[in-house]
Amino acid sequence: MKLRTKLRLLPLALMASTLTLRAQVQITLPAPIFRETFDTVEEGKLPTGWSVKNFTDSINAGEDLDDPKSDSYLNWVVISRARVESNAWEVPRRVSVAPNQTLNGVAVTNLIENKFLYAESDVRSGSQVQYLFSPDFNLTGKSNVFVFYNSIYEQNQDSIGSVEFSIDEGKTWLPIIYMIDGPDIARAADGSIDGFATLDRPNTDTAALIDPATGEDIGRKYGAFIGVTSNKWSTLAPFISARVNDDGVESKRIELFRLPQADSQAKVRFRFAQAGTGSWYFGIDNFGLYSITQSKPTQPTIAGSPSVSFFGNASFTGSPFKATAPNQTHGLSVWQISDSSSFSADKGLASVLESFTSPKNLTSLSVLLGRISPGKTYYATVQYKDQTGAGSDFAAPVTFTVTSTVPTPITLENFESTAEGTVPKGWTVENQTDGAGVGEDPADLRSDTYLNWSVVSFAHLSGFGAQRITNTNVVSGNSIYAESDVRTGNQIQYLTTPDFNLAGKNNIWLMFKSNYEQNQDSFGGLEYSVDGGATWLSILYMIDVADIFVKPDGSVDAVKTLTTTYGDVAKLLDPATGDRIAAGKYADFIQAKPIDALGPFVSGRINDDPNESKRLERFRLTAADNQSKVRFRFTQAGTASWFWGVDDFGLYSVGPETPSRTKPDAPVITSPASLTIFSSSLTFTGSAFAGIQPKDANAVTVLQVSGSSAFSSTAGLSNVLVSVTSTNGATAIAVPTARLFPGQAYYITMQYQDSSGIKSDFSSPTTFTISAPIAPIALETFESTADFGLPPGWTATNQTDLTTAGLNPADPKSDTYKDWLVVPSATLVAFGGGRADTNVVTGKSIYAESDNRGGNQIQVLLSPEYDLRGRSSVWVAFKSSYVQNQDSIGVMEYTVDSGNNWLPVIYMIDDGKTAAGGDIIRTNGVIDATATLTKTAGDIAKVIDPATGARVAAGNYADFVLAKPIGSLGAYISGRIDDDKVESRRYERFPLAAADNQAKVRFRFVQAGTGSWWWGIDDFGLYSVSSGPQVGPLGVTRQGANVVIAWAGIGTLQSANDIAGPWSDAPGASPQTVAIAGQGKFYRLRQ
Repeated sequence: MKLRTKLRLLPLALMASTLTLRAQVQITLPAPIFRETFDTVEEGKLPTGWSVKNFTDSINAGEDLDDPKSDSYLNWVVISRARVESNAWEVPRRVSVAPNQTLNGVAVTNLIENKFLYAESDVRSGSQVQYLFSPDFNLTGKSNVFVFYNSIYEQNQDSIGSVEFSIDEGKTWLPIIYMIDGPDIARAADGSIDGFATLDRPNTDTAALIDPATGEDIGRKYGAFIGVTSNKWSTLAPFISARVNDDGVESKRIELFRLPQADSQAKVRFRFAQAGTGSWYFGIDNFGLYSITQSKPTQPTIAGSPSVSFFGNASFTGSPFKATAPNQTHGLSVWQISDSSSFSADKGLASVLESFTSPKNLTSLSVLLGRISPGKTYYATVQYKDQTGAGSDFAAPVTFTVTSTVPTPITLENFESTAEGTVPKGWTVENQTDGAGVGEDPADLRSDTYLNWSVVSFAHLSGFGAQRITNTNVVSGNSIYAESDVRTGNQIQYLTTPDFNLAGKNNIWLMFKSNYEQNQDSFGGLEYSVDGGATWLSILYMIDVADIFVKPDGSVDAVKTLTTTYGDVAKLLDPATGDRIAAGKYADFIQAKPIDALGPFVSGRINDDPNESKRLERFRLTAADNQSKVRFRFTQAGTASWFWGVDDFGLYSVGPETPSRTKPDAPVITSPASLTIFSSSLTFTGSAFAGIQPKDANAVTVLQVSGSSAFSSTAGLSNVLVSVTSTNGATAIAVPTARLFPGQAYYITMQYQDSSGIKSDFSSPTTFTISAPIAPIALETFESTADFGLPPGWTATNQTDLTTAGLNPADPKSDTYKDWLVVPSATLVAFGGGRADTNVVTGKSIYAESDNRGGNQIQVLLSPEYDLRGRSSVWVAFKSSYVQNQDSIGVMEYTVDSGNNWLPVIYMIDDGKTAAGGDIIRTNGVIDATATLTKTAGDIAKVIDPATGARVAAGNYADFVLAKPIGSLGAYISGRIDDDKVESRRYERFPLAAADNQAKVRFRFVQAGTGSWWWGIDDFGLYSVSSGPQVGPLGVTRQGANVVIAWAGIGTLQSANDIAGPWSDAPGASPQTVAIAGQGKFYRLRQ
């Protein structure tokens, strides 16, 4: 059931949704009205008040939570992440997370924290129909109600996942979301969703549903499994969400939905449903109800040139973001391009061809559009979303026309003079395609004629199937063609052009008609060489979007995308044995190097779509300018994986012969409006890219941050603290703040690089300062603690070996340093090594020594319990003087239940920078927490066996970890550099979601090593951080005989007659109107 067959055709109208996958999601949540994490529920059970019902076929009788085919999984059921991981139920699929999601300002890296509610369909046979009902929630007096949950869902071609709610004890149901495979969504002629047809249309592979009263099968259509009655199905189009078949990532989301009918209702219950036939799964975690005040941002306007060059970027500018509520900030911009003028303010354009997302603070777009044609008119609009996800109305569209003038080609091959079954003179082919033993026959795709690329007539293509001629704009007469679809085994076909002499020609573009269809396992590659094929440069790599891995910033992770092996990707022949290799990867078909630089050239295409990749492709080839030997290499690789045809292959010199620049302009940096220390990253935006030619595009952005102003235009800043490289052409770069300190000034610079590798100068450095922390809930500076003691309420224990007997604070080998203890900076200065760096140590600090000692050092520090009742958005922050060693670990955890259960904060482990590597183990680039923490090594500190009193034979990092399950801790493992005495001197800060409104919050620090450096902590503080600006600034406007004082954020206005005080509160919200008096007056905001 999970095979992505080539029989399901994707309507053109669906492209609007499929092309906007992986857009940024930014959600900010207040304290919940209700929250269920399922962590206190026994596995195999349900939370109190929740209920289930099923019409699922039994497979293995009896209950067994380790067997997904057992009766334990007839219904939704609570299970643990550890159980899924230990039973290897395709673990990477179930624990994956869609990229570009942030929750309360923190990147989402984990959707299953411990236990979760789960409905299994994947490995079962027959039909699975599972309903989950929540209890009734009393929301009397609550407004602006939202439901939030982590969604662990994967779509299959025949399944539905739905969420609904009721306000009348389940008598009637209201829609939230219906997740259905995109090709099964029925659409009207204008591309809009037809809700009734989608839900009422029979689907023979959809689950059966036997009416218990009549024995009749009333299933086989999606509407059979939802609670909303059929007379309202025609109204459900806005709630139908197209999902991607067999994509293990795209539906792993944090979901947030506004429920207007639930406001102030006394009985609100929820209904989750999963229905399929061996059709993946649906899980939820962290279900919560929230009251969130949302306000639509002001509708923007959009401007752009009415004429766009076919060989240049289309550029659009939105009006400045205008808030409609206090603390509302720009979250992202959503741009739409369409060839239809049909438009609505709430949904934007119909029949969207291309959609793009710009990050926060960026209200402009410049992009080379991929699906436009010369001489045609198109429409563009933009929507702004705030930091909570509230969207403005879309801007009234602007129109633009693509210039129809195409220059005379330098060379053009239309294949009309080449006989079928051959290739043009000078063109060569080679293959590793499995033969069918049919012989040569241009009319038979299974024949040896199609082992290679071959010229084929339109007449023969017509006879091979309608998919090959769906767009006559890209295929007519003869074309050159590579077949994979109807063949068996492996198809690997290379086509190489002759060398073209482009000496004296500049601004070279390649343009050709591309008759391509993507399959789930196929690859279409295009590269070029300017040195006779000795080296190759990238142009295009077409891959199924489901197989593309992305980095947290949304850019393509080329290494993971191209080097991950798959059983269904075509397999090369091993030159040593002549046999096929065991598993294929896309990198097998690529000549350009290095792999990690190829992300900008990876183009996600849609599996089995007969229309979206039929394009007039064009590419700027900067390295081909003025070159005498330019050749091209086309590659098609698949396993019965559609086809690729090429027509009208041409090279063009476009625009001025003499470049206006020798390198791109250096960018100008715009800083974010708020530079708060309680942000995991700060986004700095560079000016629009200006390349050597107006049509050039940015490929790489490098950003540097330093505490030093020393600078050169070619190398950038000296003593770089933070360096970020983006390979997706973005000019808005998120800078991680882990190595930045509050109150300090920093310097920042940025450099652009075009697709041919030509770099701009670094921009003139800009300075910025991180704001000081807000007033703490609690702060321990250790200054009032006696030297070599502990603060009141703090406790320390150890399993540290004796080195030098007796107490001697001047000797780090003495028994004084068996435990954590408070040490004055003068003592640390004497020990050397930067232990007393004033950035992280001021006066006294609490300290654990390992460096100078022999044997094992295991030092555990517990804080007192902190009462955080009434506190929300709790963060912990402290100065950390830590040095990583190859065998050491630094642990921080916290508890909210007096130590019965511990929760992760951070685990610092060596992530080596040498060929030998470090101790962090990854699978497909993702940290494997279980393997990392449980692997034993002889140089890791060894705990004492309580039974024998002796050290265990070999240590592992899990010995020092109390949080469970181990397998869920990958997101908290922080790779540090062995023996680097600078990089882990940081101002560490972490959000503590489980600490909000808790009465007993305690922290646990562990330093464990074997002569393994040290860890010191200073200025340990707890903070309640609001989602908006913390305070100010003040604004003053004169109105006649009055002044109006206004501010944003959290603060109390105070006034005084003298700047030295005394100050008194001026109660009231912003703004305040004050009469102008003869005497001067001073105002300030106090937090």
